[in-house]
This record gives sequence, structure tokens and C-alpha cells, in this order.
Amino acid sequence: LAVLWNLSAAAANKGPMWQDERGARAALLAAATATAARSRQAREYAFGALRNLAGEAENRRAMWEDEATRAALVAAARAEDPEDAASRRRALRALCSVACEAAVAAEVWRGGGGGGG
Repeated sequence: LAVLWNLSAAAANKGPMWQDERGARAALLAAATATAARSRQAREYAFGALRNLAGEAENRRAMWEDEATRAALVAAARAEDPEDAASRRRALRALCSVACEAAVAAEVWRGGGGGGG
């Protein structure tokens, strides 16, 4: 997952990584939703990568509309365990980036859950 996090920082990788539903995206979401304490480092890497992918304007709406991604980001942003602070910060940053997309921002303000409107 550290490799995916590093790869996600390159602009040329952001779109292809997000579009790789069964590969990169699936691996990131599996790690992001792992709950075991021993998975903490993997979660941090996953949310770091998701935050990087959200930096790509082309990914933002799709990330919000993807139920699993949205749920993982929102759950991590709501986490209260101090041990998960890095994941929480990264999830919040991803949500901030995603909300920079005008259509997503409107849904967020309305309290919407995605799905195109």
C-alpha cells in the first residue's frame, strides 16, 4: 500500500488508479475499511492515496458518487480514536478536495449522499 500511496502522488497516475476498480481502487478501499488495530498503517496509506486521487479534478465527482469510497471517507473523518488521527486527517483532506467540485459541493451542502443528484 505504501507503493500505491507513492504512485498516487504522480499526476499521470491519478486517473488510471481511480479507474482501476478491481486493482488499485479495490486494494485502497479494502485497506481503508479494515478495522483491526494491526491494519492502522495500511489505512493511513490508503487514505493518503485516496487523498492524492481526490486532487485530480476528473476523479472528484466519481469518488463522491462511489458509495464505498464516500462511506469510507466519511467514516474515517468521523473517527474519534486518537490512534487513527492520521487517517482522519487524510480522509478530511480527501473530502475537502472532493467538495471542490461544484456539483459535489452542492450535494454536500444539501446533505446528499451522492448518486447523481
